[in-house]
Amino acid sequence: MREFASERDFEKFYITPSRTYIAMIERGAERPSAWVHVGFISHRKTDRTLGEITLPYNRVRGGGGSRQRARVDAEPSTCPNPDCGMPLPISGVCAYC
Repeated sequence: MREFASERDFEKFYITPSRTYIAMIERGAERPSAWVHVGFISHRKTDRTLGEITLPYNRVRGGGGSRQRARVDAEPSTCPNPDCGMPLPISGVCAYC
């Protein structure tokens, strides 16, 4: 990323509302000429075609711009003894039976 940015004269940067990429605008330009995404950079070359640079990327968790996490709607385990019915701890052994 540093090497790419040092070769150009970027004046402005902004993050989109969706937070999926960072747009970079070169000095004197009106529109972005490079976009930093997770794992790659898209950029406009001098011949006006788009190029792509792959970045090293370590995916620790799923991303994509949303801060909402998927909720797991799993029902808690209960003791199999019909007379008990207490929720089981993580060990799976009922403390009351």
